[in-house]
Amino acid sequence: MRNSNVAPGARPPVTPSSSAPGRDSRRHAISGAGYALALTVAVLSACTEDRASAAYDPFGGADTAGGDGAAADPEALTPILTIRSVTLKCGGSCGGDFAARCDDDVAVFCHDGSIVCDDCAATSRTCTAGDGDPKCLRAGEGEEICTGDGCFTRICEPLATWCERGAVHRCDDTGQFEEVNECQLGLDCRDAQCLPAQPYAVILFDTSDSMNWMPNDDDPPPGIIDYPACDDPNAPQTRIGIAKAAFSKLFSDPRYQGFAFALMRFPQILDAGAKARCMAGSYLPENTVTGHSGVFTTGAWFDAALHEVLVVPFPNDATGNQKVLASWLDFNEEIDIDDTVCTAHADCPGGLCTAPGGQGKCRYLLDPELRAALGATPLGTTLFYAGEYFRKFVVREGQPCQLDADCLTTTQFCVEGRCHDPNRFCRRRSVVVFSDGADTASLQPFYDPVVQARRLRAGLSCATESDCGRGFGCDDGTCQKLEGGCGVSASCDRSTSKFAKATELGSDRLRDANGDPFEVTVHVVDVSGSFGTWGDNRGMSEYGGGLFVSPELASPDTLFEGLRGVIDWKDADFCDD
Repeated sequence: MRNSNVAPGARPPVTPSSSAPGRDSRRHAISGAGYALALTVAVLSACTEDRASAAYDPFGGADTAGGDGAAADPEALTPILTIRSVTLKCGGSCGGDFAARCDDDVAVFCHDGSIVCDDCAATSRTCTAGDGDPKCLRAGEGEEICTGDGCFTRICEPLATWCERGAVHRCDDTGQFEEVNECQLGLDCRDAQCLPAQPYAVILFDTSDSMNWMPNDDDPPPGIIDYPACDDPNAPQTRIGIAKAAFSKLFSDPRYQGFAFALMRFPQILDAGAKARCMAGSYLPENTVTGHSGVFTTGAWFDAALHEVLVVPFPNDATGNQKVLASWLDFNEEIDIDDTVCTAHADCPGGLCTAPGGQGKCRYLLDPELRAALGATPLGTTLFYAGEYFRKFVVREGQPCQLDADCLTTTQFCVEGRCHDPNRFCRRRSVVVFSDGADTASLQPFYDPVVQARRLRAGLSCATESDCGRGFGCDDGTCQKLEGGCGVSASCDRSTSKFAKATELGSDRLRDANGDPFEVTVHVVDVSGSFGTWGDNRGMSEYGGGLFVSPELASPDTLFEGLRGVIDWKDADFCDD
Protein backbone atom coordinates (compact mmCIF):
# COMPACT_ATOMS: atom_id res chain seq x y z
CA MET A 1 0.00 0.00 0.00
CA ARG A 2 1.35 3.38 -0.98
CA ASN A 3 1.71 6.42 1.25
CA SER A 4 -1.78 7.92 1.18
CA ASN A 5 -0.36 11.44 1.31
CA VAL A 6 1.17 11.13 -2.15
CA ALA A 7 -0.73 10.44 -5.34
CA PRO A 8 0.64 7.76 -7.64
CA GLY A 9 2.93 9.41 -10.15
CA ALA A 10 2.47 10.15 -13.80
CA ARG A 11 5.18 9.06 -16.16
CA PRO A 12 6.47 11.76 -18.51
CA PRO A 13 8.88 11.07 -21.34
CA VAL A 14 12.47 10.87 -20.17
CA THR A 15 14.23 10.43 -23.50
CA PRO A 16 15.71 13.75 -24.65
CA SER A 17 14.57 14.58 -28.14
CA SER A 18 14.41 18.27 -28.76
CA SER A 19 14.56 21.26 -26.46
CA ALA A 20 14.13 24.96 -26.60
CA PRO A 21 16.88 26.78 -28.51
CA GLY A 22 19.82 27.60 -26.32
CA ARG A 23 18.78 25.22 -23.56
CA ASP A 24 21.67 23.98 -21.37
CA SER A 25 22.97 20.77 -22.93
CA ARG A 26 23.38 19.25 -19.47
CA ARG A 27 19.66 18.56 -19.52
CA HIS A 28 20.28 15.88 -22.10
CA ALA A 29 23.10 14.37 -20.07
CA ILE A 30 20.92 14.26 -16.97
CA SER A 31 17.89 12.68 -18.59
CA GLY A 32 19.29 10.29 -21.09
CA ALA A 33 23.02 9.78 -21.61
CA GLY A 34 25.54 7.56 -19.89
CA TYR A 35 25.28 4.28 -18.08
CA ALA A 36 24.10 5.84 -14.84
CA LEU A 37 21.46 7.97 -16.49
CA ALA A 38 19.89 5.33 -18.66
CA LEU A 39 20.25 1.82 -17.33
CA THR A 40 19.45 -0.42 -20.26
CA VAL A 41 17.27 -3.22 -19.12
CA ALA A 42 15.12 -5.74 -20.96
CA VAL A 43 14.05 -9.31 -21.01
CA LEU A 44 15.22 -10.92 -24.24
CA SER A 45 13.37 -13.80 -25.79
CA ALA A 46 15.35 -16.27 -27.85
CA CYS A 47 12.29 -17.31 -29.84
CA THR A 48 10.27 -14.15 -30.38
CA GLU A 49 10.65 -10.53 -31.29
CA ASP A 50 8.53 -9.51 -28.28
CA ARG A 51 10.74 -8.04 -25.61
CA ALA A 52 9.55 -6.75 -22.26
CA SER A 53 11.56 -3.64 -21.48
CA ALA A 54 11.65 -0.97 -18.80
CA ALA A 55 12.75 2.59 -18.26
CA TYR A 56 15.38 3.84 -15.91
CA ASP A 57 15.72 7.47 -14.89
CA PRO A 58 17.55 7.86 -11.57
CA PHE A 59 16.62 11.52 -11.36
CA GLY A 60 12.98 10.74 -10.68
CA GLY A 61 11.66 12.22 -13.90
CA ALA A 62 9.50 9.24 -14.73
CA ASP A 63 7.27 9.40 -11.65
CA THR A 64 5.93 12.57 -10.14
CA ALA A 65 3.23 13.86 -7.87
CA GLY A 66 1.24 15.20 -10.82
CA GLY A 67 -1.21 12.85 -12.58
CA ASP A 68 -2.84 9.67 -11.36
CA GLY A 69 -0.82 7.30 -13.49
CA ALA A 70 -3.91 5.48 -14.74
CA ALA A 71 -3.90 3.89 -18.16
CA ALA A 72 -6.40 6.44 -19.47
CA ASP A 73 -4.40 9.34 -18.07
CA PRO A 74 -2.67 11.22 -20.93
CA GLU A 75 0.10 12.03 -18.45
CA ALA A 76 0.78 8.33 -17.89
CA LEU A 77 3.43 7.00 -20.23
CA THR A 78 5.20 3.70 -20.02
CA PRO A 79 8.68 4.65 -21.20
CA ILE A 80 10.75 2.07 -23.04
CA LEU A 81 14.52 1.74 -22.76
CA THR A 82 15.93 -1.52 -23.99
CA ILE A 83 19.29 -3.20 -23.80
CA ARG A 84 21.97 -2.19 -26.27
CA SER A 85 21.45 -4.89 -28.91
CA VAL A 86 17.71 -4.17 -28.96
CA THR A 87 18.31 -0.42 -29.28
CA LEU A 88 20.61 -1.07 -32.24
CA LYS A 89 18.14 -3.61 -33.72
CA CYS A 90 20.90 -6.19 -34.07
CA GLY A 91 19.68 -9.11 -36.17
CA GLY A 92 16.79 -7.12 -37.60
CA SER A 93 16.17 -6.26 -41.22
CA CYS A 94 18.07 -3.46 -42.94
CA GLY A 95 15.47 -0.88 -43.91
CA GLY A 96 15.70 1.53 -46.79
CA ASP A 97 17.00 4.28 -44.51
CA PHE A 98 19.60 2.09 -42.79
CA ALA A 99 23.12 3.54 -42.63
CA ALA A 100 26.22 1.65 -41.58
CA ARG A 101 27.93 3.42 -38.70
CA CYS A 102 29.97 3.29 -35.53
CA ASP A 103 27.64 3.49 -32.55
CA ASP A 104 30.22 4.25 -29.86
CA ASP A 105 32.07 0.93 -29.49
CA VAL A 106 29.81 -1.14 -31.79
CA ALA A 107 30.25 -1.44 -35.56
CA VAL A 108 26.77 -1.60 -37.11
CA PHE A 109 26.43 -2.67 -40.74
CA CYS A 110 24.24 -4.69 -43.08
CA HIS A 111 25.01 -8.20 -44.30
CA ASP A 112 22.65 -10.34 -46.38
CA GLY A 113 19.77 -8.04 -45.49
CA SER A 114 20.28 -8.27 -41.71
CA ILE A 115 21.76 -5.79 -39.27
CA VAL A 116 25.09 -7.01 -37.90
CA CYS A 117 26.53 -5.60 -34.68
CA ASP A 118 30.23 -6.19 -34.10
CA ASP A 119 31.09 -5.63 -30.43
CA CYS A 120 34.46 -3.84 -30.69
CA ALA A 121 34.80 -3.26 -26.95
CA ALA A 122 34.54 -6.98 -26.26
CA THR A 123 37.98 -7.44 -27.86
CA SER A 124 39.40 -4.09 -26.68
CA ARG A 125 39.11 -2.65 -30.17
CA THR A 126 37.78 0.70 -31.40
CA CYS A 127 35.12 1.11 -34.04
CA THR A 128 36.67 2.76 -37.09
CA ALA A 129 34.55 4.20 -39.91
CA GLY A 130 35.86 4.72 -43.41
CA ASP A 131 35.22 3.46 -46.89
CA GLY A 132 32.83 0.54 -46.77
CA ASP A 133 31.53 -0.97 -43.55
CA PRO A 134 32.91 0.16 -40.18
CA LYS A 135 35.51 -2.12 -38.65
CA CYS A 136 36.75 -3.05 -35.20
CA LEU A 137 40.47 -2.29 -35.00
CA ARG A 138 42.95 -1.91 -32.17
CA ALA A 139 46.05 0.30 -32.26
CA GLY A 140 48.52 -0.93 -34.87
CA GLU A 141 46.14 -3.49 -36.34
CA GLY A 142 46.17 -3.66 -40.13
CA GLU A 143 49.43 -1.77 -40.58
CA GLU A 144 51.67 -3.20 -43.31
CA ILE A 145 55.30 -3.44 -42.26
CA CYS A 146 58.10 -4.17 -44.71
CA THR A 147 61.63 -5.22 -43.78
CA GLY A 148 64.52 -6.84 -45.62
CA ASP A 149 62.84 -10.19 -44.98
CA GLY A 150 59.59 -9.17 -46.63
CA CYS A 151 56.28 -7.57 -45.67
CA PHE A 152 53.64 -8.51 -43.10
CA THR A 153 50.49 -7.05 -41.62
CA ARG A 154 50.37 -6.30 -37.89
CA ILE A 155 47.52 -7.59 -35.78
CA CYS A 156 48.39 -5.40 -32.80
CA GLU A 157 50.74 -2.73 -31.49
CA PRO A 158 54.07 -4.31 -30.45
CA LEU A 159 54.23 -5.03 -26.67
CA ALA A 160 50.72 -3.65 -26.08
CA THR A 161 48.64 -5.32 -23.36
CA TRP A 162 44.88 -5.35 -22.87
CA CYS A 163 41.99 -7.22 -21.27
CA GLU A 164 39.68 -9.37 -23.32
CA ARG A 165 36.80 -11.16 -21.62
CA GLY A 166 38.61 -11.94 -18.41
CA ALA A 167 42.04 -12.71 -19.88
CA VAL A 168 45.24 -10.65 -20.27
CA HIS A 169 46.40 -10.34 -23.87
CA ARG A 170 49.89 -9.25 -24.85
CA CYS A 171 51.21 -8.39 -28.29
CA ASP A 172 54.68 -9.66 -29.15
CA ASP A 173 57.52 -7.31 -30.10
CA THR A 174 56.78 -7.56 -33.82
CA GLY A 175 53.01 -7.04 -33.71
CA GLN A 176 52.36 -10.37 -35.47
CA PHE A 177 51.27 -12.55 -32.55
CA GLU A 178 49.35 -12.17 -29.31
CA GLU A 179 49.78 -14.14 -26.13
CA VAL A 180 46.78 -14.98 -23.92
CA ASN A 181 47.01 -15.40 -20.14
CA GLU A 182 43.73 -16.56 -18.61
CA CYS A 183 43.24 -15.12 -15.13
CA GLN A 184 42.90 -17.75 -12.42
CA LEU A 185 39.64 -18.35 -10.62
CA GLY A 186 38.97 -15.45 -8.25
CA LEU A 187 40.80 -12.90 -10.42
CA ASP A 188 39.41 -10.38 -12.93
CA CYS A 189 41.32 -8.76 -15.74
CA ARG A 190 41.50 -5.00 -15.13
CA ASP A 191 44.07 -2.57 -16.49
CA ALA A 192 45.72 -5.47 -18.32
CA GLN A 193 46.39 -7.26 -15.02
CA CYS A 194 44.86 -10.19 -13.17
CA LEU A 195 43.48 -8.61 -9.99
CA PRO A 196 41.17 -9.86 -7.21
CA ALA A 197 37.60 -10.25 -8.44
CA GLN A 198 35.81 -6.93 -8.20
CA PRO A 199 33.36 -6.83 -5.26
CA TYR A 200 29.89 -5.36 -5.75
CA ALA A 201 28.38 -3.31 -2.91
CA VAL A 202 25.01 -1.56 -2.87
CA ILE A 203 24.92 1.28 -0.34
CA LEU A 204 21.39 1.47 1.04
CA PHE A 205 21.24 5.01 2.41
CA ASP A 206 18.64 6.01 5.00
CA THR A 207 16.73 9.06 3.69
CA SER A 208 14.10 9.25 6.43
CA ASP A 209 13.21 12.54 8.10
CA SER A 210 15.36 11.91 11.19
CA MET A 211 18.50 12.08 9.04
CA ASN A 212 17.98 15.85 9.05
CA TRP A 213 18.56 15.92 12.82
CA MET A 214 21.83 16.40 14.63
CA PRO A 215 23.66 13.35 16.01
CA ASN A 216 22.41 12.36 19.48
CA ASP A 217 19.55 14.84 19.18
CA ASP A 218 15.99 14.79 17.89
CA ASP A 219 16.13 18.23 16.33
CA PRO A 220 17.74 19.82 13.28
CA PRO A 221 20.60 22.29 13.80
CA PRO A 222 19.49 25.69 15.13
CA GLY A 223 20.80 27.49 12.05
CA ILE A 224 20.03 25.89 8.68
CA ILE A 225 22.21 26.96 5.79
CA ASP A 226 20.23 28.08 2.77
CA TYR A 227 19.18 25.79 -0.05
CA PRO A 228 20.70 23.99 -1.89
CA ALA A 229 23.49 23.09 0.61
CA CYS A 230 21.14 22.94 3.62
CA ASP A 231 24.22 22.20 5.75
CA ASP A 232 27.86 23.22 5.93
CA PRO A 233 29.75 21.04 3.42
CA ASN A 234 33.03 21.71 5.23
CA ALA A 235 31.69 21.02 8.74
CA PRO A 236 28.31 19.30 8.40
CA GLN A 237 26.02 19.26 11.44
CA THR A 238 23.16 17.04 10.32
CA ARG A 239 23.24 13.25 10.21
CA ILE A 240 22.71 13.23 6.46
CA GLY A 241 25.36 15.90 5.94
CA ILE A 242 27.96 13.97 7.94
CA ALA A 243 27.02 10.77 6.11
CA LYS A 244 27.22 12.34 2.66
CA ALA A 245 30.69 13.67 3.42
CA ALA A 246 31.83 10.27 4.73
CA PHE A 247 30.48 8.28 1.79
CA SER A 248 31.89 10.81 -0.65
CA LYS A 249 35.28 10.21 0.94
CA LEU A 250 34.79 6.46 0.65
CA PHE A 251 33.85 6.57 -3.03
CA SER A 252 36.85 8.75 -3.91
CA ASP A 253 39.41 6.87 -1.78
CA PRO A 254 42.04 5.23 -4.08
CA ARG A 255 42.05 2.16 -1.83
CA TYR A 256 38.51 1.37 -2.99
CA GLN A 257 38.84 2.04 -6.70
CA GLY A 258 38.72 -1.72 -7.24
CA PHE A 259 35.18 -1.84 -5.83
CA ALA A 260 31.95 -1.41 -7.75
CA PHE A 261 29.47 0.72 -5.79
CA ALA A 262 25.79 1.41 -6.40
CA LEU A 263 23.68 3.87 -4.39
CA MET A 264 20.11 3.29 -3.21
CA ARG A 265 17.80 5.37 -1.02
CA PHE A 266 14.30 4.91 0.38
CA PRO A 267 11.60 5.36 -2.30
CA GLN A 268 11.15 8.97 -3.41
CA ILE A 269 9.52 10.68 -6.38
CA LEU A 270 10.25 14.05 -7.90
CA ASP A 271 7.89 16.81 -6.78
CA ALA A 272 7.01 18.58 -10.04
CA GLY A 273 5.13 21.50 -8.55
CA ALA A 274 6.73 22.34 -5.21
CA LYS A 275 9.49 24.85 -4.81
CA ALA A 276 12.79 23.17 -3.95
CA ARG A 277 13.56 23.66 -0.27
CA CYS A 278 15.52 22.42 2.71
CA MET A 279 15.55 19.67 3.67
CA ALA A 280 13.57 17.61 1.15
CA GLY A 281 14.96 19.34 -1.93
CA SER A 282 12.79 18.39 -4.92
CA TYR A 283 11.58 15.04 -3.62
CA LEU A 284 8.57 13.46 -1.93
CA PRO A 285 8.95 10.33 0.25
CA GLU A 286 7.20 7.02 -0.39
CA ASN A 287 7.05 3.74 1.49
CA THR A 288 7.00 1.71 -1.73
CA VAL A 289 7.85 2.39 -5.35
CA THR A 290 5.14 3.33 -7.84
CA GLY A 291 2.93 0.41 -8.83
CA HIS A 292 4.17 -1.95 -6.11
CA SER A 293 1.94 -4.98 -6.48
CA GLY A 294 2.15 -8.62 -5.51
CA VAL A 295 3.69 -9.79 -2.30
CA PHE A 296 6.56 -12.04 -3.27
CA THR A 297 7.44 -11.22 -6.87
CA THR A 298 8.32 -8.18 -8.96
CA GLY A 299 7.24 -7.44 -12.49
CA ALA A 300 7.17 -4.58 -14.98
CA TRP A 301 6.08 -2.18 -12.24
CA PHE A 302 9.40 -2.73 -10.46
CA ASP A 303 11.48 -2.30 -13.61
CA ALA A 304 9.73 0.96 -14.48
CA ALA A 305 10.01 2.39 -10.95
CA LEU A 306 13.50 1.17 -10.08
CA HIS A 307 14.85 4.73 -10.38
CA GLU A 308 12.78 5.74 -7.33
CA VAL A 309 15.16 3.77 -5.10
CA LEU A 310 18.26 3.17 -7.24
CA VAL A 311 19.90 6.53 -7.95
CA VAL A 312 23.31 5.28 -9.17
CA PRO A 313 23.61 1.74 -10.61
CA PHE A 314 26.79 -0.26 -10.91
CA PRO A 315 29.05 0.86 -13.78
CA ASN A 316 28.82 -0.96 -17.08
CA ASP A 317 31.89 0.49 -18.74
CA ALA A 318 35.50 1.25 -17.87
CA THR A 319 34.84 4.91 -17.08
CA GLY A 320 33.27 3.95 -13.74
CA ASN A 321 30.61 5.87 -11.84
CA GLN A 322 32.61 7.92 -9.31
CA LYS A 323 31.58 11.27 -10.80
CA VAL A 324 27.91 10.35 -10.76
CA LEU A 325 28.14 9.11 -7.17
CA ALA A 326 29.82 12.39 -6.20
CA SER A 327 27.06 14.44 -7.84
CA TRP A 328 24.50 12.98 -5.42
CA LEU A 329 26.62 13.85 -2.37
CA ASP A 330 28.05 17.31 -3.17
CA PHE A 331 25.54 19.47 -1.21
CA ASN A 332 24.32 20.98 -4.46
CA GLU A 333 21.07 20.72 -6.38
CA GLU A 334 20.45 22.68 -9.55
CA ILE A 335 17.05 23.27 -11.10
CA ASP A 336 16.19 25.20 -14.22
CA ILE A 337 12.72 26.61 -14.89
CA ASP A 338 12.32 28.21 -18.30
CA ASP A 339 9.57 30.37 -19.76
CA THR A 340 8.06 27.63 -21.91
CA VAL A 341 4.35 27.36 -21.12
CA CYS A 342 3.29 23.74 -20.67
CA THR A 343 0.13 21.81 -20.00
CA ALA A 344 1.69 18.35 -19.89
CA HIS A 345 5.05 16.76 -19.08
CA ALA A 346 5.38 15.87 -22.77
CA ASP A 347 5.78 19.60 -23.48
CA CYS A 348 9.07 19.53 -21.56
CA PRO A 349 11.43 16.95 -23.13
CA GLY A 350 13.71 15.64 -20.41
CA GLY A 351 11.87 17.64 -17.76
CA LEU A 352 8.54 18.13 -16.01
CA CYS A 353 5.61 20.53 -16.26
CA THR A 354 4.96 22.32 -12.96
CA ALA A 355 1.19 22.30 -13.56
CA PRO A 356 0.04 19.37 -15.70
CA GLY A 357 -3.46 20.04 -16.96
CA GLY A 358 -3.06 23.76 -16.36
CA GLN A 359 -0.70 26.53 -17.37
CA GLY A 360 2.70 25.59 -16.01
CA LYS A 361 6.37 26.07 -16.82
CA CYS A 362 8.98 23.52 -17.76
CA ARG A 363 11.18 22.45 -14.87
CA TYR A 364 14.49 20.61 -15.30
CA LEU A 365 16.64 18.97 -12.63
CA LEU A 366 20.21 19.54 -13.80
CA ASP A 367 22.12 18.38 -10.71
CA PRO A 368 20.54 15.87 -8.28
CA GLU A 369 21.18 15.49 -4.57
CA LEU A 370 20.53 12.87 -1.92
CA ARG A 371 17.84 14.29 0.38
CA ALA A 372 16.12 13.17 3.56
CA ALA A 373 12.48 13.87 2.76
CA LEU A 374 9.80 13.92 5.46
CA GLY A 375 9.24 10.18 5.38
CA ALA A 376 9.38 6.93 7.34
CA THR A 377 12.02 4.17 7.42
CA PRO A 378 11.02 1.34 5.03
CA LEU A 379 14.20 -0.68 5.61
CA GLY A 380 12.76 -4.11 4.85
CA THR A 381 10.95 -3.10 1.68
CA THR A 382 13.99 -1.27 0.33
CA LEU A 383 16.20 -4.26 1.18
CA PHE A 384 13.79 -6.37 -0.88
CA TYR A 385 14.24 -3.92 -3.78
CA ALA A 386 18.03 -4.22 -3.42
CA GLY A 387 17.77 -7.99 -3.72
CA GLU A 388 15.59 -7.70 -6.81
CA TYR A 389 18.08 -5.28 -8.36
CA PHE A 390 20.80 -7.88 -7.90
CA ARG A 391 18.59 -10.70 -9.16
CA LYS A 392 17.27 -8.99 -12.28
CA PHE A 393 19.93 -6.51 -13.36
CA VAL A 394 23.29 -7.37 -11.74
CA VAL A 395 23.70 -11.15 -11.72
CA ARG A 396 22.84 -11.72 -15.40
CA GLU A 397 24.30 -15.21 -15.61
CA GLY A 398 22.44 -17.18 -18.28
CA GLN A 399 20.47 -14.23 -19.64
CA PRO A 400 20.25 -14.02 -23.46
CA CYS A 401 22.58 -11.47 -25.06
CA GLN A 402 24.18 -10.37 -28.30
CA LEU A 403 26.71 -7.86 -26.96
CA ASP A 404 28.79 -7.68 -23.78
CA ALA A 405 26.91 -4.47 -22.97
CA ASP A 406 23.68 -6.48 -22.76
CA CYS A 407 25.03 -8.05 -19.58
CA LEU A 408 24.99 -4.62 -17.87
CA THR A 409 28.24 -4.86 -15.87
CA THR A 410 31.94 -4.86 -16.72
CA THR A 411 32.55 -8.33 -15.27
CA GLN A 412 30.02 -10.28 -17.35
CA PHE A 413 30.50 -11.19 -21.00
CA CYS A 414 28.29 -12.43 -23.80
CA VAL A 415 29.50 -15.97 -24.49
CA GLU A 416 27.61 -18.04 -27.07
CA GLY A 417 24.54 -15.88 -26.70
CA ARG A 418 24.37 -15.97 -22.89
CA CYS A 419 25.78 -13.68 -20.22
CA HIS A 420 28.60 -15.25 -18.23
CA ASP A 421 30.73 -14.13 -15.30
CA PRO A 422 33.95 -16.20 -15.06
CA ASN A 423 33.96 -15.44 -11.33
CA ARG A 424 30.27 -15.95 -10.76
CA PHE A 425 31.01 -18.08 -7.65
CA CYS A 426 33.94 -15.97 -6.46
CA ARG A 427 32.45 -12.48 -6.55
CA ARG A 428 31.54 -10.81 -3.28
CA ARG A 429 28.14 -9.14 -3.40
CA SER A 430 26.79 -7.13 -0.50
CA VAL A 431 24.28 -4.58 0.68
CA VAL A 432 25.53 -2.07 3.24
CA VAL A 433 22.50 -0.84 5.18
CA PHE A 434 23.25 2.60 6.60
CA SER A 435 20.54 3.81 8.97
CA ASP A 436 19.84 5.89 12.06
CA GLY A 437 16.77 3.92 13.04
CA ALA A 438 14.77 0.70 12.85
CA ASP A 439 12.16 -0.17 10.25
CA THR A 440 8.90 1.76 10.67
CA ALA A 441 7.09 0.89 7.45
CA SER A 442 7.18 -2.85 6.71
CA LEU A 443 4.11 -3.84 4.74
CA GLN A 444 3.87 -7.31 6.27
CA PRO A 445 6.12 -10.05 7.70
CA PHE A 446 7.64 -10.94 4.31
CA TYR A 447 9.17 -7.45 4.17
CA ASP A 448 10.57 -7.57 7.69
CA PRO A 449 14.26 -6.51 7.44
CA VAL A 450 15.48 -9.71 9.14
CA VAL A 451 13.41 -11.86 6.78
CA GLN A 452 14.74 -10.01 3.73
CA ALA A 453 18.34 -10.22 4.97
CA ARG A 454 17.93 -13.98 5.40
CA ARG A 455 16.41 -14.23 1.91
CA LEU A 456 19.39 -12.40 0.36
CA ARG A 457 22.04 -14.39 2.17
CA ALA A 458 20.63 -17.84 2.90
CA GLY A 459 17.09 -18.28 1.64
CA LEU A 460 13.81 -18.62 3.52
CA SER A 461 12.06 -21.98 3.18
CA CYS A 462 13.87 -25.27 2.59
CA ALA A 463 13.50 -29.00 2.32
CA THR A 464 17.16 -29.91 2.85
CA GLU A 465 20.34 -28.11 3.91
CA SER A 466 21.37 -27.78 0.25
CA ASP A 467 18.47 -25.34 -0.22
CA CYS A 468 20.19 -22.86 2.14
CA GLY A 469 23.27 -20.67 1.85
CA ARG A 470 26.67 -21.33 3.41
CA GLY A 471 26.63 -21.50 7.19
CA PHE A 472 22.90 -22.21 7.32
CA GLY A 473 20.99 -25.43 7.78
CA CYS A 474 17.40 -26.50 7.24
CA ASP A 475 15.46 -26.50 10.53
CA ASP A 476 11.74 -27.25 10.48
CA GLY A 477 11.42 -25.99 6.90
CA THR A 478 13.36 -22.73 7.31
CA CYS A 479 17.00 -21.81 6.75
CA GLN A 480 18.66 -21.16 10.11
CA LYS A 481 22.20 -20.41 11.28
CA LEU A 482 24.20 -23.54 12.02
CA GLU A 483 26.09 -21.82 14.82
CA GLY A 484 24.96 -19.27 17.34
CA GLY A 485 21.26 -20.07 17.19
CA CYS A 486 19.08 -17.06 16.73
CA GLY A 487 21.91 -14.72 17.65
CA VAL A 488 19.57 -11.86 18.56
CA SER A 489 16.62 -12.80 20.72
CA ALA A 490 14.42 -10.04 19.30
CA SER A 491 14.80 -11.59 15.86
CA CYS A 492 14.03 -15.21 16.71
CA ASP A 493 10.32 -15.19 15.91
CA ARG A 494 10.86 -13.20 12.74
CA SER A 495 13.69 -15.40 11.50
CA THR A 496 11.61 -18.57 11.69
CA SER A 497 8.64 -17.15 9.79
CA LYS A 498 7.47 -19.37 6.95
CA PHE A 499 6.27 -18.16 3.59
CA ALA A 500 4.77 -21.10 1.72
CA LYS A 501 3.65 -18.99 -1.23
CA ALA A 502 7.10 -17.46 -1.55
CA THR A 503 8.51 -20.94 -1.97
CA GLU A 504 5.93 -21.78 -4.62
CA LEU A 505 6.82 -18.68 -6.60
CA GLY A 506 10.56 -19.19 -6.29
CA SER A 507 10.97 -16.01 -4.27
CA ASP A 508 12.44 -17.66 -1.22
CA ARG A 509 16.03 -17.36 -2.49
CA LEU A 510 17.91 -15.28 -5.07
CA ARG A 511 18.65 -17.28 -8.21
CA ASP A 512 20.10 -16.49 -11.62
CA ALA A 513 18.56 -17.29 -15.01
CA ASN A 514 20.05 -20.79 -14.87
CA GLY A 515 18.24 -21.45 -11.60
CA ASP A 516 21.46 -21.46 -9.57
CA PRO A 517 21.32 -19.64 -6.22
CA PHE A 518 23.66 -16.81 -5.32
CA GLU A 519 24.31 -14.97 -2.07
CA VAL A 520 24.24 -11.30 -1.12
CA THR A 521 25.77 -10.49 2.26
CA VAL A 522 24.01 -7.83 4.36
CA HIS A 523 26.09 -5.53 6.56
CA VAL A 524 24.56 -2.95 8.90
CA VAL A 525 26.03 0.43 9.83
CA ASP A 526 23.79 1.69 12.64
CA VAL A 527 24.29 5.31 13.75
CA SER A 528 21.17 5.53 15.94
CA GLY A 529 23.09 5.43 19.20
CA SER A 530 20.13 3.46 20.62
CA PHE A 531 20.43 0.03 22.21
CA GLY A 532 16.84 -0.73 21.23
CA THR A 533 17.50 0.04 17.58
CA TRP A 534 20.73 -1.95 17.68
CA GLY A 535 18.75 -5.02 18.75
CA ASP A 536 16.37 -4.66 15.79
CA ASN A 537 19.01 -3.91 13.19
CA ARG A 538 21.60 -6.40 14.39
CA GLY A 539 19.26 -9.17 13.24
CA MET A 540 19.79 -8.08 9.65
CA SER A 541 23.52 -8.62 9.88
CA GLU A 542 23.11 -11.88 11.86
CA TYR A 543 20.91 -13.42 9.20
CA GLY A 544 22.53 -11.52 6.36
CA GLY A 545 25.88 -13.13 7.18
CA GLY A 546 27.62 -9.77 7.57
CA LEU A 547 28.94 -7.31 10.12
CA PHE A 548 27.15 -4.98 12.49
CA VAL A 549 28.96 -1.75 13.35
CA SER A 550 27.76 1.30 15.27
CA PRO A 551 30.32 4.04 14.61
CA GLU A 552 30.26 7.47 16.18
CA LEU A 553 28.57 10.10 14.04
CA ALA A 554 30.69 12.86 15.50
CA SER A 555 32.31 13.72 12.17
CA PRO A 556 32.72 12.41 8.61
CA ASP A 557 36.12 11.00 9.59
CA THR A 558 34.80 8.87 12.46
CA LEU A 559 32.00 7.52 10.28
CA PHE A 560 34.44 6.86 7.43
CA GLU A 561 36.58 4.68 9.67
CA GLY A 562 33.50 2.67 10.64
CA LEU A 563 32.58 2.23 6.99
CA ARG A 564 36.05 0.99 6.14
CA GLY A 565 35.70 -1.94 8.51
CA VAL A 566 32.60 -3.11 6.64
CA ILE A 567 33.94 -2.52 3.13
CA ASP A 568 37.24 -4.24 3.94
CA TRP A 569 35.51 -7.35 5.33
CA LYS A 570 36.27 -10.60 3.49
CA ASP A 571 34.61 -13.98 3.79
CA ALA A 572 37.52 -16.43 3.94
CA ASP A 573 35.38 -19.39 2.83
CA PHE A 574 33.62 -17.66 -0.02
CA CYS A 575 35.41 -18.83 -3.19
CA ASP A 576 35.18 -22.57 -2.72
CA ASP A 577 32.89 -23.66 -5.55
